[in-house]
Amino acid sequence: MQEIIEKSKKLTSLLEELQTSKKVEALDYHLVKDEAHFLRFGLLHLVDLKTEKIVVSGTQTRIDSYCNLRNINKNQILFAH
Repeated sequence: MQEIIEKSKKLTSLLEELQTSKKVEALDYHLVKDEAHFLRFGLLHLVDLKTEKIVVSGTQTRIDSYCNLRNINKNQILFAH
């Protein structure tokens, strides 16, 4: 009985991971903190997930401005935790 419970927990965990992966695949951009410069300058990078290249770097204000100019919806961006 305990073995079935453990396997069910593992299956649930894998299904949750799959669900998260599907959501991430639907996104176009990833917002990443530059850990080396974030505390001092608040530097962020917006990465295009298709090309895997940084499309803009700067403060949150600059990133927001870039997104507004390019009509990038916030729902298209994966935010780093």
